[in-house]
Amino acid sequence: MNQGGNMQHYWSTASVFCVLAILFPFVSTAQTSPFRRTDIQVRQTDLLLNTITAIHVFHVLDGESLRTVIPKDRLHSDFFTVDGYISGIVVFCENEMTVQAEGRRFSRLSKNPDGSFSAKYFGRLDPGAVRARVGDHTYFETPNAGGSEKPDAVLRAGYSLFPEITGDAVSPRQKLRLALETEADRWEITIHQKGFEKSLLNIKSPDARPRAVYIGTRLAHLRYEIPDFDARWAAIQKGISGVEGQVGRHLISRVVLLDYAAIHNAVTSQKSDDIWFYIETFREEPIPELETIAAHEAIHKYVDQRRLTRSSVLRKWFSDLKGHDLFSMERFLLLTQGMLPADADPSDTENSLFFAFIDERNFLEDRKGGHSRDNLDEFCTSFIHSVLHIHRLKGNLNRRILLHDDTCRELTGSEKKELLKTFQGTLTVFKEVLHLCADVDSAPDHLVFTNGMAIAAQVR
Repeated sequence: MNQGGNMQHYWSTASVFCVLAILFPFVSTAQTSPFRRTDIQVRQTDLLLNTITAIHVFHVLDGESLRTVIPKDRLHSDFFTVDGYISGIVVFCENEMTVQAEGRRFSRLSKNPDGSFSAKYFGRLDPGAVRARVGDHTYFETPNAGGSEKPDAVLRAGYSLFPEITGDAVSPRQKLRLALETEADRWEITIHQKGFEKSLLNIKSPDARPRAVYIGTRLAHLRYEIPDFDARWAAIQKGISGVEGQVGRHLISRVVLLDYAAIHNAVTSQKSDDIWFYIETFREEPIPELETIAAHEAIHKYVDQRRLTRSSVLRKWFSDLKGHDLFSMERFLLLTQGMLPADADPSDTENSLFFAFIDERNFLEDRKGGHSRDNLDEFCTSFIHSVLHIHRLKGNLNRRILLHDDTCRELTGSEKKELLKTFQGTLTVFKEVLHLCADVDSAPDHLVFTNGMAIAAQVR
């Protein structure tokens, strides 16, 4: 038994040596394995980091818009924290590279003649919003001698990422990964947005639609600070459901309360069926006005769904109302693209009285807003809003009108007749456009315009 036992021990020892002999080459080369960065890779990363001029993080805390620059000495760290939620990121580099966050690629910045920058979805960034040395780099396009710099010159290595809705969160994640990459190397940093809330609100309302969502950092405080919080949400829901009920279409799935105080407004986007209400609008506007604003934004979505701004008939009608010359650039852009030149003067309008008449601040009692003369989308929205309140047409012709220069005036008899004629003609155009749609004439929105035409015909 002892001999057998020794033999067993011998084979066990031999087995150990064999295993070590097999593993030794791998152990000896572990220092150069791909799981550990080589000195060359470290130097490449250092070169990449040295080409980064500045990383600016735009973030929102308790409604206030802030900007934080990640210091140069923090770039070697893989983690950075900002208070609030991230609403945008701007990156300046000395060399071109690919910049991404959460799988979304950054857009190129552009430089304006006055030294400011333009960022997609955000607009102007003042020169003071970035470090002075950024403007000294040669990667900006410079004007020729004796010439002037072209506006919106694209930067060779300036990048930005902003959400489509200004002040919204770039990402719902608490930790956002920012990556910069060249052909030689890739560098990442995690930016933690501290205090970010994206909460589904439980609104005490008989109508659970649309969903209500809060984005910000202080929901509990706002609920305490705004005692009629739920009543305000109920007014918004009422405005939306009222429009949806009349036109017979689902328009809005979600309303976002955006805790960003720099803007006083409510907006929609063609890419979604959401409405964003900025916090100061939600807090300060009277409850009836919130209902009107919500209805106006819901009608914007109806205009989108019906593709009304793409109608050649409506484009021509709007251009006629604006009084554009037959061969003017304004008329050409309206008929071909449905838009006006950026420098077009909205006050230069032939039917300024009619545009003021259909604006919400005139057509609806004790309301504000409406700028139907500005573009085709706003014209369609405000006019449809007036048709949904067609019972006010006769009375409004006998009321004073608040003009766009904030002066009030009584309508003369001839002006009333002309306004009514233009209103009836516009109804006919909308009815014609909807008739060309695939839906049958008995659809609820068709009936809205049919009934509107019948009521307007009775006005004397």
